[in-house]
Amino acid sequence: MSSISCRVRNFVALLTVILSFGALVACSNEGVATSSVPTASPTFQVQPSPTTALTTTVVSATATTSAQFTAAVISTPGGASNDTSIVTIKDFHSSFLNNDRQVDIFLPPDYNTATTRYKVLYMNDGNFAYTYNVNKLLDKLYSDNQLEKIIVVAIFSTSARNSEYGVAGIPGFDSVGDKADLYSKFVIEELLPYIKKNYRIQEGPANTAIMGFSLGGLMAFDLAWQHPDLFGKVGVFSGSFWVRTDNESATTRQNSRIMHKVVRESPKRVGLKMWFYAGTKEETDDRDGNGVIDMIQDTTELIDVLKTKGYQLGTDIVYTQIVGGTHSGPSWFKVLPDFLKSAFQ
Repeated sequence: MSSISCRVRNFVALLTVILSFGALVACSNEGVATSSVPTASPTFQVQPSPTTALTTTVVSATATTSAQFTAAVISTPGGASNDTSIVTIKDFHSSFLNNDRQVDIFLPPDYNTATTRYKVLYMNDGNFAYTYNVNKLLDKLYSDNQLEKIIVVAIFSTSARNSEYGVAGIPGFDSVGDKADLYSKFVIEELLPYIKKNYRIQEGPANTAIMGFSLGGLMAFDLAWQHPDLFGKVGVFSGSFWVRTDNESATTRQNSRIMHKVVRESPKRVGLKMWFYAGTKEETDDRDGNGVIDMIQDTTELIDVLKTKGYQLGTDIVYTQIVGGTHSGPSWFKVLPDFLKSAFQ
C-alpha cells in the first residue's frame, strides 16, 4: 500500500507542475498580445477616444547605442494582410538621454509579403498614436486611396518631456528644452539609424517627414530646420513657438521667442515643406493686447519670418486655422489627415 500511495503522490505532483507551467505560458502569451497603456502622458489636455483592438508585436531594444541594435530585435507583426500592424519596442534606450521610452512602428498592409520601400513619418508625442488609434486612420485613408502607404514611427514622450522638447542648444527661460540637444542626438544618431537598418524605408529628405504636438511640434520643427538633409517635411500641431528666453515683460516675451530668432538668423532651407495648425480656442492669452491669441500670433508671425526667406504660402507652407479648435488631441487628430495627405499624397 505504501508503494501505491507513493506513486499516487508522485503523479499528483507531476500533474501540478504541468498545470502550473501551462498557466505560466498562457500569461506570458497574453502579455505579448497587446500594447500597454502609455506610462508617460503629455502634460496638456487629452481626451481619449473609444479604444480599438490593435495588432501589436512587442520587441525589446535594450542596447546602449544604435550600432549595437541587431536583427535579433526585429519582429514580424501578425494580423490581417489588409490592416496596418504595429511593432512595439517597449524599452528603446538612448545613451544620450540615459533613459528608455516606447517606440511604436506602424507598418503598412502587406509589409511582410511585399518588397516595397516606404516613405517614413516620425511622430513626437507618439503616445497620441496609441490613444487615437492612428492605425485605423491609416487604414481608412489607404482604403479610400487618399494616402500612399507609409511607415509611421511614433516616439513616446517621457516624464522629462518639458526638458527634452524645445530648441536644441537654447533653453527657454524656465529650462524648457534644456535637453533638446540630447533629444535631437537621440533621434538623429540612435533612432533613425535603427529604423534604416531594420525596416524597408525610402531614404532622403523628400521621403522623410517629422511631426509633433505643442512642445513636440516645436521640437519637430527644430529637427527639420536644423537637419534639412534628413527631413524634407514637417507638421506642427499647435506648436509652442512661445518658448522664449526672457519672461520679464510683454515686450521681452514677444522679442525673445527662440524659434523666431533662429529662423531669422538662418539661411533658407531649400526644399523644406512646412505644415502648421492652430485653433481659435487654444487659449485666451494675448500678451500684446492686439485681439489675437498668442498661439495664433506666434504661429503666423513665424510664418511671416519664413516668408522673408522666400518661402511661399500655399506652396512651401500650409497653414490651417480652425475656428473653435482647441489645444487637445481631438482637434489635432481631426486635422491629422490633412497633414498626412499634404505630405504623402
